[in-house]
Amino acid sequence: MEEVGNHYKWNESKALLAYMCGRIYCGDYPKYSARDVKSYWKPGRTEFFPESDLNALFQETALASVFKAIGVSNFYPNTFPKIVNGAKFMPVVNQCETHVLYQQRKMIEYLKPYGTALEAWSPLAEGRNGILKNKSLLSIGEKYGKTSAQIALKFLIQNGVIIIPKTTHKERMVENIDLFDFTLTDDDIREIRLLDTGRNVTGWPSDALKYNPESV
Repeated sequence: MEEVGNHYKWNESKALLAYMCGRIYCGDYPKYSARDVKSYWKPGRTEFFPESDLNALFQETALASVFKAIGVSNFYPNTFPKIVNGAKFMPVVNQCETHVLYQQRKMIEYLKPYGTALEAWSPLAEGRNGILKNKSLLSIGEKYGKTSAQIALKFLIQNGVIIIPKTTHKERMVENIDLFDFTLTDDDIREIRLLDTGRNVTGWPSDALKYNPESV
């Protein structure tokens, strides 16, 4: 939160303000109140937009060509309508925790009518819950000469999910890109579907903790 405040001091553009408000409102930091957020912003230039103003702010900046596209994160069916109802410009992406252990199938379908793509946050589940040692992923990987991570990422791609896996290791960057010389079969897809727990695993605070995918 302090880092966000410091960036605001250095760059006071409305585009950055819109990004900050989106991040703050979306639920990434629910333990912080508006008062806490304001305490980090430059005195005398504090501006905080409630959720009711987010839609208008996004539309205004889009019309002014401040943005080429709008992206949001951690908006679920209980919050997403608040920023798209009556909107002329729809978010092109909605970033939420998504991986083979939390596949977000209902969310993918929910976003389609809005023309919004699902972008996977933590597409490899931060390596948690034994995902990289999963027997199904390893077994499928052996057929194609791929790692469990590559199989997990390929599954997301074939299901229309945008992936941007994070790594600081060159060899893993190369590995994460080497996904387009094979295709998972329907049997592979069905087997990986069984890995879905329907729950997020990283503990990242968001609407995901309140979201029941079966209710969509």
